[in-house]
Amino acid sequence: WPIVRVAFDLEIKANEVQIYLQRCGEVLGRRERVGLLIDARRAAIPDAKTRARFAEFFAEQSPLTRRYVAGMGVVLTTAMGRGVVTALSWLQMPSFPVKSFELEVEARRWLDEQLGR
Repeated sequence: WPIVRVAFDLEIKANEVQIYLQRCGEVLGRRERVGLLIDARRAAIPDAKTRARFAEFFAEQSPLTRRYVAGMGVVLTTAMGRGVVTALSWLQMPSFPVKSFELEVEARRWLDEQLGR
């Protein structure tokens, strides 16, 4: 803490999305500043319905995320995956900074900076 690490493996199932979003709600409920580190190196790209559910959740929670989420660092192995994250963040304009990385250590360093550590 205050960096919350989540690793997604292979295909993200609907029930796993709900569990992840529930945990995000719990983290936001603490009312403490956090950095989200998403390790998606082994994950498949989520389908449109799953991406929409993530976007809907973060839009609903934007008053809390704007205040308590210092940033989200997403770790991906391919340049294409990192480009997709960048493009999606431009399109959906989250209420917190989002940046993609090849290495987890880079994401952690950036999140430390976002948290002012």
